[in-house]
Amino acid sequence: MLRTLTLLTCCVGSILSAEQLPSATTHGALIDDRLEEADAIGEDLQSRLRLLQQEFDLPEDITARALDSLENGRVRQMLNIGPGDLPEGVAEDRRYPGGVFVFASFSMPEPSLKAVLTDAADLGIPVVFNGFVENSVLATEQRVRSIYQGSDISHGFIIDPTLFTRFEVTAVPTLVSTMVNLDVCETQGCDADEVPEHDRIAGNVPLRHLLEIIAKGETANAVPVQVILEADQ
Repeated sequence: MLRTLTLLTCCVGSILSAEQLPSATTHGALIDDRLEEADAIGEDLQSRLRLLQQEFDLPEDITARALDSLENGRVRQMLNIGPGDLPEGVAEDRRYPGGVFVFASFSMPEPSLKAVLTDAADLGIPVVFNGFVENSVLATEQRVRSIYQGSDISHGFIIDPTLFTRFEVTAVPTLVSTMVNLDVCETQGCDADEVPEHDRIAGNVPLRHLLEIIAKGETANAVPVQVILEADQ
C-alpha cells in the first residue's frame, strides 16, 4: 500500500499546469478519451484497495494509520521514503499535545502485549511502538490481529521512534505523563532535543496500577493521569 501511495504522489507531482494542457479545440476527442482513462485508473486503484482490505479482513482505517505513521521522519527513513514521495496531505513532522503515552514493543511476550493494548484501549491511552513489524504496515496489522484473535482491534496505536528518543525510553512497558505540548523535533530524529518535563513509571503490571502510582505523586505532570482515572470511575 505504501508503494501505491508513493506512485500516486509521483504522478500528481508531474501534472502539467493549465497553460501547458492541450486545449479541447486542438485535441478534441483525445482529451475526452484520456479523461475517461484517468477515471478508470482511479476506480481500479480504489477497487484494488477494497479487495486488499477484504482479502486480509483489515480495518477500514488502515490507510489512515499508515499515513499518520509517515509523518514521522525516522519512519520515512526506515521505509526509504523521501520528502518528495509523501502523499498529499501528509506533513513532514507532527506535534502531540500533552497527555499520557504508554510505550510498548511488538517483541514483548504476547500475553503482556495483549494486556497493555487492552488496558490502553479501555482507558483511551495511545500505545507507542518504535517501528513496524518487519517494516510492513500489513505485517504490523496482522501481528495485532493475531494478539486479539478475532476480537475488535480498532484500538489506537502510534508508530513513532522519536517519542522513544524524546523521552529516553529504553524499557517497555513504560507509562509517561506530561503537560508539555510536543512540538516538532528541533534536531534530527529528536536525538539532541531537550527531554520534556514528565512523570514516568515502568513495569509489567496493569496500566491502572501505574496510573495510580503517578497520580499519588500529585505533580503538575500527573494531571493528565488524574483526568483519566477520574473519567474511568
